[in-house]
Amino acid sequence: GDEMVSEVEGEEAWRVPEAHCWVVCDNPAAENAPDSRQFGPVSFKDVVGRVIYAFRSATDHVRVKNSPLSAPGDNLIMEFEREGVQGFK
Repeated sequence: GDEMVSEVEGEEAWRVPEAHCWVVCDNPAAENAPDSRQFGPVSFKDVVGRVIYAFRSATDHVRVKNSPLSAPGDNLIMEFEREGVQGFK
């Protein structure tokens, strides 16, 4: 139930329902990509995966820190990917 505050002047704040998340495309090249601004909050039960690594550009990429409980599974996936991607560091 987080409170959302709009950047649009005069638009009132509102709450994301419990057990839901708000997803927003942050890629400027995909400005018309559908996200929660078009379809609203997403139920956690509809989330299929999670982000473990984010590529923003060739020089700006980083491992995403998730829950310590998910680290063993994330580490296994990262090791598998590292072996399969030439030049991955």
